[in-house]
Amino acid sequence: MRLSRYWLRQMSLNQSLFDATVELHFDIERVSIYARAEVVALLKKMEQELIAKVSQGVTDWSKARISKQLSEAEAVIRQYYADAAGLTQDITTDVAQVSATATAQALSVAVGGQVAIGVLPTATMLEAIASDAIIQGATQKAWWSRQSGDTAFKFQSAVRQGLVSAETTQQIIRRVLDVTDLSRRNAATLVQTSAQTVANNARLQTFSDNSDIVASMEWTAALDRRTCPTCGALDGKRWKLDGTPIKGSMPFQKPTNHFRCRCSLVPITKTWRELGIKMDEMPESTRASMDGQVTDTSFESWLERKTKSDPSFADATLGKGRAEMWKKGVITFDQMFDGLRPLTVKQLKEKYS
Repeated sequence: MRLSRYWLRQMSLNQSLFDATVELHFDIERVSIYARAEVVALLKKMEQELIAKVSQGVTDWSKARISKQLSEAEAVIRQYYADAAGLTQDITTDVAQVSATATAQALSVAVGGQVAIGVLPTATMLEAIASDAIIQGATQKAWWSRQSGDTAFKFQSAVRQGLVSAETTQQIIRRVLDVTDLSRRNAATLVQTSAQTVANNARLQTFSDNSDIVASMEWTAALDRRTCPTCGALDGKRWKLDGTPIKGSMPFQKPTNHFRCRCSLVPITKTWRELGIKMDEMPESTRASMDGQVTDTSFESWLERKTKSDPSFADATLGKGRAEMWKKGVITFDQMFDGLRPLTVKQLKEKYS
C-alpha cells in the first residue's frame, strides 16, 4: 500500500530530529574545543608565572620564606582558576541558550509547521542550568575550586620535595611542569564535560517546556567507536519525559554519564492525533518500523550520510585538510576526532540564531 504524504512526513520526523540533535551535539563538541583552548591558554600563563617564581632562586629560599613564597604562588593559582571558572560559566551559559533555541527550532521544523512551537526556558532558567548543572556529583564552580586546590597542593608538594632532596632549580621546574601539565589536562576534561552536560540539561528543559509536542526521549551514544559499555547499553533506550522507562528500558539518567561523555537525548514527538491533527495513522507494522531506532551505527556513518547530501558538510565541520584525508582513507575518523575544527561561541550563536 502506498503511504500518504502525511505518513511519509511522520516517518522522516524522527530522522530529522535525530540529525538536528547530533549536529547540535557535534557543534557543542567543537565549541568545547574552542573553550578548552581558551582555558588552557589561561593556565599556560599561570604556569609561566609559577616557573618565574621558581626560577628566582628557589633553592636559596630559607625556611622562613618558603611559606610566604608558596602562599603567593597559591594566590596566583587561585586567581587563574577563578578566571577559568568565569570563562567557562560564560561559555556554557551561551551553550544553554543555543541548545534550547536549536532544540525548539528542530521540533518546529520536524512537524512541518503543523503545530506552533516557541516555548523556551527563560534566560534566568538557562543561566541557572549552566551554573547549577551537576557534573559527576558537583557543580562547575565546585569542580574548579577543587582543581584549584589540588593544583596548589601539588605545586607546593613539588617545590618542597625538590628542596628536601636538594635538587637544582631546573629539576624543581621539571616537577612543577608535571603538575601544570596535569592541571591543564584535567581542566580540558572539565570544560568538555561541562559544555555537553549543560547542553543536554537545556535540551531536557526544552523537552519539558514543550511536553504538548514531545512524548518521550531516546538515548543516543553510537557516535564513535570509543563508546563506553555503560553508554553503549543505554543507546536506543527510551523514557517518558518524567523518566519512566519505556518497554523495559534501563532506569533513566541524564547525560553526561561520565567525564568526556558524548551521549545525548533525542526527542520523540507525539503522533498526529495526539498533537490534535486529524490525520489517519499509519498501519501498526509501518509504525513499528518508523518508531525503531533511527541512529547511525557510528558518528562516521552519520557524517558520510550528511556529506553525501551536502559535499561541503565535512569540509566545514572537520576542516578541508582533515576532511580530504578522511575521504581518501589516509586517516580514520577516530584518529582525528580530538582534532576537530573549533567553533567559537559567536559562530555557534550565529549558526543557530
